[in-house]
Order: sequence, then C-alpha cells, then structure tokens
Amino acid sequence: DEASMVGDSVESDDDDPPELKFEDGRLLEQILKGVVAQNGKVVFVGDSCQIAPINEDFSAALDAECLRSRGCHVVEARLTEVRRTSSDSEILELSTALRQHVATGNYTIPSFVPSGDRDVVATVSFGLTPFLVNQFRNGSAVALAARNIDVSLANGLVRHSLGRASELPEADDRLVLVKGNQILGLLNGTDLESRCLVNSQVEVRYRNRSTKDFETVQLHDVQLAMKLPSGDALDFTATLVLDSLSSASRDLQSRVRRVLWVDFVIRMRALGLGKHDEDFWKAYESDYRANALLCSYSYARTLHRAQGG
Repeated sequence: DEASMVGDSVESDDDDPPELKFEDGRLLEQILKGVVAQNGKVVFVGDSCQIAPINEDFSAALDAECLRSRGCHVVEARLTEVRRTSSDSEILELSTALRQHVATGNYTIPSFVPSGDRDVVATVSFGLTPFLVNQFRNGSAVALAARNIDVSLANGLVRHSLGRASELPEADDRLVLVKGNQILGLLNGTDLESRCLVNSQVEVRYRNRSTKDFETVQLHDVQLAMKLPSGDALDFTATLVLDSLSSASRDLQSRVRRVLWVDFVIRMRALGLGKHDEDFWKAYESDYRANALLCSYSYARTLHRAQGG
C-alpha cells in the first residue's frame, strides 16, 4: 500500500548512518529481484498523483511502462468511483479538480476558490480563538501546512498562544516522534508529552569533509510521557535532539543523523573499536546519544507527515 513512496535510488554518503538505506537503497529493484524474478507476483497499490519517493521525480512502482521496461508482465487497474465521501462533498470536488490538474501533467499552482458556505472555508489569518487554543492544548486539533517553514511558524504561533515562553520543551508540550527509535522501541509518529528538562544541554560538533564547515547538533535529556492504550501515562527519560523541535525537515534530519553517527564512530575509535567489530554494533544499538530522539512539536505537521496519521 502507498506504493507511490517505494523508492528506487539513493544518494550515498560514507558519513551516513547505516539505517538510512535498505541494502543498496533501491527498494523497488530489490522487490523485483526478490519476488518477480523468482516467478512471484507483487500488487502495488497507490496513487501516482500523490507523493513521489524522496529525491525522485515520479513513482516508478506505479508506472506500468517503467515496470515493463524492467521485464515485468504488468496488469493495471484503476479505481475511479469514490466511496468514502458523499457525492456533494466540496472536499471531494476540490481534490478531484486538483488531481486532474496533476494527472494531465500540469504542475502550475492552481487557484480553487471555495464556496465559503460548505465544507471548505478560506482564511487570511492565523488567529486562535480560546476554543482552538484548548483544542491544540489537548491534542484534538492540528495545523496542516505544505512546507516545513510553515510548520515551524505554526508551531511557534500555537505555542505562543499556549503561553510557552521558551523554544525548549516545557511541561505538557506536545511532541511527535519523526523517526523510530530502536532503543526505546518507539515508532515513527508516536505522540509524546514533555514533563521537564534533565541535566544540561550538550552540543555535538562535526566538521563536514566537503564544505569544511562545522555542523552542530544540540542535545538535552528530557523527561517524557507516552499515553498507553489503557489510558495510563508511561514516564521515561530520553536524550532529545533540540534542532528538530520547530520543524524536522529532511535536510535537517539527514544532518542530525550524520553528526551523531560520526560522533559515535569517533567515540568508538577512542576505545579501539571499528565497524568490523561486533562490539561496535552492540554499542551502537544501545547508545542513547547516537540514537537520540528526533521529535518535533506536534501542534502543526506537514501534509506529508499527516497523511494517514
């Protein structure tokens, strides 16, 4: 499902941590080799008008001609009848117009004017009423934005409306995990709440071999809480990446992972351990600094991150 996101290329960097790619990074190629080349069958389900894989211009897994060029026998079908939404929905009307715009290869920004008295209402400001402030506070409202910079601005506006004075997490600030964490067993998209800061802030530095510039990552231990299905809250302390709090763009996440990975390699080298040592990888799997939590404030999210959430 969501096969439009199945990637088939990777920008390789020796300084990138190992979990950033699957095998050689060409997931689609691995699927075709592992299944189709062994006389197997794959069903790719998705929408080619939705988000393409990172660093790619189109969704190869949903392109019949692309698959045929790789020796696959392709049977293609399209669903055209909308069953989730009523036929008089203005959301359906506008989204269908937008989809047709993309499907015809027109990538200009269209202008759709809502009626104003149906499902969609255009706004020209970001003023939060007391009702909305409470909705954001308890997590039943979220602001959606197309760009990470807009997410950052919206998170700042909402936190300001909630009386948050610091850029650092305060008591009951709402966070969302933007990358799964193997130490704590937390999945990407997990909602968390901050309780309080612990210890002092730590800066990790790394000199980029290409640009010769120093890249830095700010870390802080934070007491967090996660709501359990039972309704209880599980409190725990973890190392948090501060850089990603306002907005966790892809470039920022890549920089954070690179800096923390190189920092770990240097620390292990001081102990006489390298990538060919089993103890090196055992240490990596349990190192809280190398596996610091990548979170952002969850009052606002990109459409990309909110899709399916």
